[in-house]
Amino acid sequence: METVLQGKEGAAPAPSVLPDQTSFIVLDLPSPVAETIRKLRGEYDPKRVLVPAEITLAGSCGLGSLLPGQETAFVAEEIRRIAGDFPPFKAAFKQLETFPGSKITFLSLADEKPFQELHRAFASSKIRFRESPYPYRPHCTLILREENTEKDFMEKLSARIPREEFVLEMISLYTLASPNECELLAKVPLSGRSETR
Repeated sequence: METVLQGKEGAAPAPSVLPDQTSFIVLDLPSPVAETIRKLRGEYDPKRVLVPAEITLAGSCGLGSLLPGQETAFVAEEIRRIAGDFPPFKAAFKQLETFPGSKITFLSLADEKPFQELHRAFASSKIRFRESPYPYRPHCTLILREENTEKDFMEKLSARIPREEFVLEMISLYTLASPNECELLAKVPLSGRSETR
């Protein structure tokens, strides 16, 4: 299957090399889960409403962001190669948590195994990453910067998180165009066959 390289909608195509901004690899959340996540972000951390609803595979904890200067087409080809080994898979959120010593509020996953396997595949790839001091923990960030002082904040937010299963089918490469907006550089479907996993 062909890799789709693209830049911002209606703008120039993706840069030929990864820019100096932070670049990261993610699994895109499907509809309607993605819309629910964006709505919650809009209420609790409105600065992040334009950031894609996703689960990061490389670019935060575990593998750090991608080193700039790598050819975008090469990185996209490595993503395509890895995506070809993994079929789409079902996932579900487990609970609302915060990282120790931070205000980062996130959704953990009920089964982390497929995310860990994909993360290891990227760690073994030819893509070069910055180092990260934190071990990989698959998650979907809801609130990054905002502080909530409501006494029952976590309880209220927990009641609104999507609990239904969803299917993850797409890996994307993004770069931060600004602190609160991302530019899509490549999008690749998971295309492995289930019987091989």
